[in-house]
Amino acid sequence: MLRTAAIAAAGAAVAACLYALTRRPRLAFDLPGTMSAIVARDAACTVATVPTPQPAAGEVLIQVRATAINRLDVMQRRGKSPVPKGVTEVLGLEAAGIVVATSSAAFEVGDEVLALVPGGSYAEYVAVDATTVMRKPRSMSWAEAASVPEAWLTASLNLRLANVSPGETVLIHAAASGVGVASVQLARAAGARVLVTVGSAAKLELAQSLGASGGALRHDGPWLEAVRAAAPGGKVDAVLDCVAGAYAEQNVEALGVDGRLVSGLSSLNRSRSPTLSLSC
Repeated sequence: MLRTAAIAAAGAAVAACLYALTRRPRLAFDLPGTMSAIVARDAACTVATVPTPQPAAGEVLIQVRATAINRLDVMQRRGKSPVPKGVTEVLGLEAAGIVVATSSAAFEVGDEVLALVPGGSYAEYVAVDATTVMRKPRSMSWAEAASVPEAWLTASLNLRLANVSPGETVLIHAAASGVGVASVQLARAAGARVLVTVGSAAKLELAQSLGASGGALRHDGPWLEAVRAAAPGGKVDAVLDCVAGAYAEQNVEALGVDGRLVSGLSSLNRSRSPTLSLSC
């Protein structure tokens, strides 16, 4: 009995030591106390020296090899979208790089990864929750990997929410944006026919080069009739819309029976609440 208790106690002690080790960051080398980062000051990007972040429990620290520019970065730089409370002032929402410290068992030092972050990727290092980190495919360059988390994962989620099936017709607004460019290609890969709205003839040409069948220019006025003319049967099966406030009623008119609308208000359109006429 005593021997069994001693073995159990020793086992518990070992387990406690292992747990403590996994909770402490595992480092590849001594990290610098400060780093260079890009912050927004007076509506301009400025290189600043800031403390190097340390990974908390469940986080990894990534040495950034590439990042990407998103609309929110531009809005924050212009002072039109304040940084959320508790988020670093360093700009940047996605990154690709190498894990140099980890407090998560899911990743090891040296792993090549890409990550979605709440902020902070315009820097030499960024600490991020391991649940938003993915391993980088070997076939991807650093720049390609850094462009995936924000735009491509958003586009993928939207298509899943819209439950797009092969042979269906999908209308994608703002198709020349980052999310739009990804959405057009993913919808075509899913076997759907794609129609778009964009802001210029050059952007329409870009969307068509990516697989769109046609579309409308939003600066020409209401786009509903142009989409109806291009859609089989005059209706679409799904609408992916990040414009929302201005397009709500036309979206509903464009949808056929059992049509699906995936819509989200952008930071520029939150003051324009969607209005719908439900009269028959």
